[in-house]
Amino acid sequence: MLTAILFDDEKPALLMLEHHLHETGLMQVVGAYQTYDGFLDAVRDQKPDVAFLDIETPEKSGLAAARELQKVSPETDTVFVSACRQYALDAFDLNAVDYLLKPVQIGRLMRTVERLCERRRLRTGEALEPPSGFQLRCMGEFNLYDGENGFLHWPTQKTQELLAFLWRNRGRTVGTSVLTETLWPELDNVRARNNLYTTIYNLKKELGRFVGEEVAISKSSGGYQLFTTLKSDAECIEELLKTVGQGEFEEDLRRYRQAMSLYTGNLFGAEDYAWAHGAQAFLLELFQKHGMRLANRLLGKNRWREAQEILQYLLLRDPCCEGAYILLIRTHAVAGDVAETRQCYMRYCKMMQNEFAVTPRELDEILGKAGASARNVHKPLDA
Repeated sequence: MLTAILFDDEKPALLMLEHHLHETGLMQVVGAYQTYDGFLDAVRDQKPDVAFLDIETPEKSGLAAARELQKVSPETDTVFVSACRQYALDAFDLNAVDYLLKPVQIGRLMRTVERLCERRRLRTGEALEPPSGFQLRCMGEFNLYDGENGFLHWPTQKTQELLAFLWRNRGRTVGTSVLTETLWPELDNVRARNNLYTTIYNLKKELGRFVGEEVAISKSSGGYQLFTTLKSDAECIEELLKTVGQGEFEEDLRRYRQAMSLYTGNLFGAEDYAWAHGAQAFLLELFQKHGMRLANRLLGKNRWREAQEILQYLLLRDPCCEGAYILLIRTHAVAGDVAETRQCYMRYCKMMQNEFAVTPRELDEILGKAGASARNVHKPLDA
């Protein structure tokens, strides 16, 4: 879990941001300050993972505060929060991770938190990157990336979807009729084929310009086949997960954390291709299965903080994962955190009722043998 310190002269804004960060399940606010001196002293003493700074405050501008922050805690990432857009360029000149506009939206904040989590894993050397040079990214999006030139520009959305579908079926020829029925189901056969030929032409042209021979589409009898030397982030995740459970526990944990750093979103998540839902669910279920097994073992070793990090990450990827909720409630109970155990249980109950319209499990049933400290959950908070 990341630690954060907040700086804003308006108390309602501080309270709201603190609440939203708590809701992500991945951020612990260790201080919220309306005065610059208090904020800077806290950063100097606690060295948080990230500081959220308002740009415009009467006492000190957020930009000036960020410059001081870099001196006293260079490892602390900076996220600016402002009601105005005009400071964005100045903010990124200071190597800010992100620039959020007020009022902060929870969905937008979640993407920022994901980025911060990924930066920390990269910084600690736990992340496994796809091969250098060109990268094929499938988690949370679908795109080709070149470190020098950025992302591939897609002439049309169908061009992007066509390459994604061919990649998903890599290693085999995909029939023309399969392609037309999948990508243009609403069109008659003649119009669909014309669209396919045009899209294939545009895709080949763009690929040739952007990646040369590293990605190629070949026409064979009855269809098309994709050839590529690039390994995607999704393939790296699958390879890592295949080895989890075959070695020592610490090595399994290290490999799973590497997979976490690459699992930045569900397969093709932002694109939401209907034909990919099955593959998306399979990879997510595999990710959840290994994650909950490791979290359960960590809980048995009383390493509940590490278990919480994995479980909160699983819930970030799938907020409806009952198994992750059950284990997370138990980790909070084992840690003796009465308030968080209750809050997590209430979130679980709300999810089960709203998403599945079923009665959630009782708290006593969930806690079971979670440990002696679990009994404190039933005591008053001020006991």
